[in-house]
Amino acid sequence: MRSILITLVLLGGAVMGGAGQSLKISESIESLERKARSDSNDAAAQFNLALGYWSKKRYDDAVTPLRKAVAIDPEFAAAYSLFIAIAPSRFASQVADARQRLATLP
Repeated sequence: MRSILITLVLLGGAVMGGAGQSLKISESIESLERKARSDSNDAAAQFNLALGYWSKKRYDDAVTPLRKAVAIDPEFAAAYSLFIAIAPSRFASQVADARQRLATLP
């Protein structure tokens, strides 16, 4: 839970158009990919991989693990926030869905 709160604070700038983009991930992409592959049902591992891609501006790569994270845990608020932060206009319906679901979470 603590990591989700930290992520939301850091992403807040990105979602609101601010300086959140400067987030640096200490783990390598390769390490994050291994963890996501080793337990494909771990929403946090999928989210962390997406966050790693996002920090490297690999936005298209971040979409698949984000979709997996919210499929595993439909109440994963930080994943919806990151999806909103990176989703280009071609994903407008997914952005609308993520905003709607995020608004309904406790």
